[in-house]
Amino acid sequence: MPTLALSMIVKNAERDLPECLASVRGVVDEIVIADTGSTDSSVAIARETRARAISIGWSDDFAKARNLSLHEVRSDWVLILDADERLDRAAIRAMPELMSEPGIAGYQITIRNYLLDPHRSIWDRPSKPNDGRFPPARKYPAHVDHENIRLFRRHPDIYFTGRVHETVGWRIRDTHGKIGAATFHIHHFGLACDQETLARKIALYRDLGRLKLADMPDNAQAYLEAGMVELEDLGSPADALPYLQRACELNPKFGMAWFFIAKAQFQAGKYGEVLRSLREAESVGYINAPAAELAGDVNYILEHYDDAAVSYKWALRRTGGSAALEKKAYLAKSGAGKIASDPPRLLQDAR
Repeated sequence: MPTLALSMIVKNAERDLPECLASVRGVVDEIVIADTGSTDSSVAIARETRARAISIGWSDDFAKARNLSLHEVRSDWVLILDADERLDRAAIRAMPELMSEPGIAGYQITIRNYLLDPHRSIWDRPSKPNDGRFPPARKYPAHVDHENIRLFRRHPDIYFTGRVHETVGWRIRDTHGKIGAATFHIHHFGLACDQETLARKIALYRDLGRLKLADMPDNAQAYLEAGMVELEDLGSPADALPYLQRACELNPKFGMAWFFIAKAQFQAGKYGEVLRSLREAESVGYINAPAAELAGDVNYILEHYDDAAVSYKWALRRTGGSAALEKKAYLAKSGAGKIASDPPRLLQDAR
């Protein structure tokens, strides 16, 4: 049976660490925790659970810190968690089969990000109502899911890159490793923090993102990440646009970046440019409900009510509907006098 290690980096995590470590009980064979300078009881908590705790310096580089923890692992497979995360109990049954699968180098795991604001989105993903299946998260009204490679084979060629938004994904792909999909969740509570804590996180990610651009000046993803901090976290479309546009210069087929260029242009009031950017996104296959809704919004403002109505209708069919989107569709229908039966220009291939 393959063995499994939990690898973590922590700093002043005494409030969250006990529950995080409790969530992996019976799942992992080894725990390695790299502490980056805690002044609380984090290290003591780690050692109480028989984790191997090491002290490392912090050098503004999450990948470097994670790799120092990874270096201490001796198990066959590695699971990555942060202190504000919990492993779903379904992992107990799923892990043995996943780790026994030949040819798989790593697994994408769905991270369920719990939110206090039910109307909040994360990047291009709107929130969903909390289904209440995970008891510790029942007080949160909504969540947004995303995927990340958090389970992978221990191998010298697999390590983290990127000083922020660090990942082993690029190394797995560079070494032609196969990536599978896990059948359980990781539950993340870090986005449901107070405003002061959130502001500190945003400032840190902004600073590290700029350092990452210096490290990786030709990496389109790094420019997208920098642009998203400015656009989504700091509400500055003017500052976001140069980063997002550079991402598309480096990778003209980067559909998500084209979409967020359109979103930044919309927030900046550059409505004529929004449609052009959405067409670029559509041309490389980036067609989804948020893009359709944005197309509807800008067409409504430009008084293209037929196109707006059909864009909203298309988005409603793919989201299951929301009161806000239904209201937009009604207003567009009222403006047009009807709902057109043909798809809008921006969604002509997505019926």
